Amino acid sequence: MPDDVRVIRQTTETVFTDDGKPQEQIRVEFKVGDNGPFYRRFPVEGFNGYQVKAALEDFARELRNVKG
Repeated sequence: MPDDVRVIRQTTETVFTDDGKPQEQIRVEFKVGDNGPFYRRFPVEGFNGYQVKAALEDFARELRNVKG
């Protein structure tokens, strides 16, 4: 399928919460067909591949709706 989600890279990075505390997150970079790259961050704590896949597919579905 031409609009398949493809993960390009997965890295761990530290971001800071609104109150200034560091938080480890996993940054997932991906493409939807020829579009992107895009990225989403997910907390390291409770990281679940199935939930990540669902979130990326939801994003791809919305992008397809925008494209028509």
